[in-house]
Amino acid sequence: MNKIYHEKINAGKLCFLFIEIAIFTWFAWFKMAILAFLFLVAAVYTLEMLLHSTYTVTSDGRLVIYKGRFIKTVVFSLKDIDRIESNHFSFNAGLRLGSYLLIVLKNGKELGIRPEKEQEFIEYIEYKQTQLAQHEQDDDNEED
Repeated sequence: MNKIYHEKINAGKLCFLFIEIAIFTWFAWFKMAILAFLFLVAAVYTLEMLLHSTYTVTSDGRLVIYKGRFIKTVVFSLKDIDRIESNHFSFNAGLRLGSYLLIVLKNGKELGIRPEKEQEFIEYIEYKQTQLAQHEQDDDNEED
């Protein structure tokens, strides 16, 4: 069974979208069609990412990071995950703007994600990793 987690939407991303729409409206109002079109495309791109970003843990032990139709989907095995860290980002010392999960892979690659239920996501990944390890041990014992 696949488990899907949606991306957390924060105020910064919404403000960015509204600014793009406001600039598009301004350019359209003053008949600057090329610039208006560029900001319309940027707003559609941002909206697509906001609405369709998901993190899917598949039943066969893979994590699928989908950021919408315009960005390449990232797929890797749960066995490749070295650790998951919960981090916070801030604008200034003491002013926390949000949190994200940093996934560190065994090959040294790092991915930052923002699922809605961070703690549940971490616990489920750890659960699936132990399930996969036990399944591998059972297969090794059967071969002997």
